[in-house]
Amino acid sequence: ALIQLIDTPKEQDKKKEDISKLESKPVASITLQQLIAFGVSKMKATEYLDVLNKTLEDYKIDTDLKIIHFLAQIIH
Repeated sequence: ALIQLIDTPKEQDKKKEDISKLESKPVASITLQQLIAFGVSKMKATEYLDVLNKTLEDYKIDTDLKIIHFLAQIIH
């Protein structure tokens, strides 16, 4: 059987609906444990945690979704 690689319009609409239901929650800062869970070594996480949290505050990266997107970019 062939694997369907492209979503049907109905599947695309369902994904858009699911995404629109996501709620972003306010976050004051990120913890050392959270940064390590994202794949940062404990040594680097400890070294950069304070600077990272200051950057999040300065640029108003203040919700869980914004932080996740930001971390995905800088960790990549």
